[in-house]
Amino acid sequence: MKVQEYLSLENRFKMLTKSKPEQAKEFFDQAQCDAENRWQFYEYLAARDFKKPTNIQKQTHPNDNGQNLKPKVEV
Repeated sequence: MKVQEYLSLENRFKMLTKSKPEQAKEFFDQAQCDAENRWQFYEYLAARDFKKPTNIQKQTHPNDNGQNLKPKVEV
């Protein structure tokens, strides 16, 4: 389903196509382009291989007295 078809289900967008058809077409075209870009980005993220860090060491600052432990990640 194209974005224009989906948005046309709402009266506010239907009225926009009747009152300002040129602006509505620009809006729908931009919304379609944004949706396609977002879809491509989600496909890219889904295809990535996320690996967890293999070696995590706790590191402290000399003045912390061991209270504020911050993990040090080595990949």
